[in-house]
Amino acid sequence: RMRTSLFWGALFVSAVSVSGVALGQILLPWLSPGFQTDLQSETRRLLWLLLPYSVFASQSAVWSAILNAKGRFGASAASPGVTSLGMIIALAAFPSASSTILVAGLTAGTLLDLTILGWSLR
Repeated sequence: RMRTSLFWGALFVSAVSVSGVALGQILLPWLSPGFQTDLQSETRRLLWLLLPYSVFASQSAVWSAILNAKGRFGASAASPGVTSLGMIIALAAFPSASSTILVAGLTAGTLLDLTILGWSLR
């Protein structure tokens, strides 16, 4: 039963994330009417770069809920700090701090968060 929940949860959050990014491409001109062309293209690029993060973060929320439902609160309480730690490490390693580095740190931290939760689910 848990494997079925994990599968359908992963499928649902991935579909919602991909749909959100695809819809964001359509809505971006209306959401940012004052943006210059180069700023809109940068925003579009960052939106695509954030796709893996949105999938990992959504799956992390599902796995945290499963752990909480089982009464195992430790990993789901501690793992979000790992996301912040990933961003801090990325910014410390690359102090020029472009938006791409920040997104990479966010994604890496969230993937580590997801790894901790996945390990706790086994």
